[in-house]
Amino acid sequence: MLFATSSVDPTNLNPSLIELSWPMLSWAPLCGVLAGTLPAFLTPPPELSHVPAGVLPEKVAA
Repeated sequence: MLFATSSVDPTNLNPSLIELSWPMLSWAPLCGVLAGTLPAFLTPPPELSHVPAGVLPEKVAA
């Protein structure tokens, strides 16, 4: 425990008085993130099965 406390600089423990702000984001990464989300909205929904929930497929064919 003594080793862990002796390796911490006490001046780094004081909080800063600078207000928090959002980091700057350039247009290229923003366009990349938006382009990455396009497949989530442009992909067609999967085809639905006509088997009711809870029914095994082999019982439907009989």
